[in-house]
Amino acid sequence: VAAIGITTTAGETNAAWGGDGIEVDTAGTGNVGIINAANIVSGDGGVDTLQDGINVAATGTGGITINNSGNIGAAGDEAQLTGITAFVNNAASDGNISVTGTGDIFSVGMGIDASTIGTGDISVVYGGDVTSDGLRAVSAVGTTGTVTITTGGVVTATAGGNAGILGLTTTGALNITANGDVSATEPGTAGINAISNVGQPGGRIGPAARRIATTP
Repeated sequence: VAAIGITTTAGETNAAWGGDGIEVDTAGTGNVGIINAANIVSGDGGVDTLQDGINVAATGTGGITINNSGNIGAAGDEAQLTGITAFVNNAASDGNISVTGTGDIFSVGMGIDASTIGTGDISVVYGGDVTSDGLRAVSAVGTTGTVTITTGGVVTATAGGNAGILGLTTTGALNITANGDVSATEPGTAGINAISNVGQPGGRIGPAARRIATTP
């Protein structure tokens, strides 16, 4: 299956009512590349009807690259699920995940969720502000590959029980750099969770198993 590419232009508005701004589901061998410069908002159904801003799921062997310079949601019109999701759901895949961008993200669920159950690397280098009412504002979860998270904007998570930024691997290297403020406002919630746990599966997880770094 050939690679999949989607590009939007600055100044455009991508409105979704009860669905995702951009959604790609692939089971092929090709990589997925998204370059989004449009603002993604709720559609004619009114505010808070956008579900995911950008949602890419790969069950094949390809990787995922997302660059987002548009805003996803707004303070009064949040994505109801996740701002950006990149998920490799194939343990046999060595496809890498890269999420970059400068657009601001507002979500009820996670702001950025990059995860794989395969062996590929994950890189999240994001300069925009990320505001989440969910468990994690920025999350990258891998297995044996290298996981890298670098933020430049203000990262805020308002729900209790997890982290503003979460990075997790089983045996892979893990690097987290926060160049902006990180705020996790509820009791029992870490600013930054960095977890290396051989017994922890990759992919999507619940509350973090261990908190080793916290910023108030």
